[in-house]
Amino acid sequence: MRLHLGGGKVDGKQIIAADALAETYRPQMVSNPARDPATDRTGFYGLGWGVSYDELGRVKLSHSGAFDLGAATTVYLLPSEQLGIVILTNAAPIGVPEALAQSFLDLATYGELKRDWVKLYKQGFAVLTTAGRSPIDYSKAPAQPVPGLANDGYVGAYHNDFFGEVEIVAKDGELVMQQGPRKTPFSLKHYNRNVFFYETAGENEVGLTGVTFTIGTDGKATTMTVENLNSEGLGTFTRVPDKSNRCCSGHNEYARLNARRMTGSRHEQRQERKAKAKSGVRANLRLKPTCKKLRAAEARRLDV
Repeated sequence: MRLHLGGGKVDGKQIIAADALAETYRPQMVSNPARDPATDRTGFYGLGWGVSYDELGRVKLSHSGAFDLGAATTVYLLPSEQLGIVILTNAAPIGVPEALAQSFLDLATYGELKRDWVKLYKQGFAVLTTAGRSPIDYSKAPAQPVPGLANDGYVGAYHNDFFGEVEIVAKDGELVMQQGPRKTPFSLKHYNRNVFFYETAGENEVGLTGVTFTIGTDGKATTMTVENLNSEGLGTFTRVPDKSNRCCSGHNEYARLNARRMTGSRHEQRQERKAKAKSGVRANLRLKPTCKKLRAAEARRLDV
């Protein structure tokens, strides 16, 4: 805190260049739009700092630690007053550090509290504790659940441009959703028809949440929507071709385009290619095979 208030200096020694440190305070994005421009002030986010302006026009810097997990902490700075406060707790994040910090700034500026900060932050953090939670109580089974597909109907890889790829695998007769580069496993439990649920974990933990599959005309899932990732409408994943069959689809297209030529004798095929080559017509207008086995087979077939 002393380093920031001192422009990068501590005990007279320049630790960090003042200009470099000041860059972290520059607003990079709007984090808290003013609901009413006549009475509210817009909040911004810098490089790790919340940047705002109080009713006296002073720049106020802040940063809190822990929202859903961890021990609640906060720091507030008023650089123009050379004033700051750091509050560390071993308590859950329910807004106590922020309320104390704002109360301290009120007392330091006005000698009295201007607002009931404890009440205000308690209400704000109460919203955070329920955000993202499903309105459905998946711990209670529906009255008349409808069976889903066999596991094979859901198994496969699914892609999302924002979240990347998840994979649904069958293990010990149950479905498991593997998320992220580490393939973190989450066991899927059947709820009703093509809706499953799983227990969330980590800092994004929101209790039980749903996974809903849509089924295509081939009787297999084509998309899946992960409820806790869909708060902004970005949680739908689209099934990608089965990795074991991606080459086979190329096989099928390659075989279809070349089936007619494959029916002739090797001599007739060679004669046809030679005639086309003499007339200046490109002989190889076929789909280029991507599979190693197909390339080898094509090379043998084209051997003259």
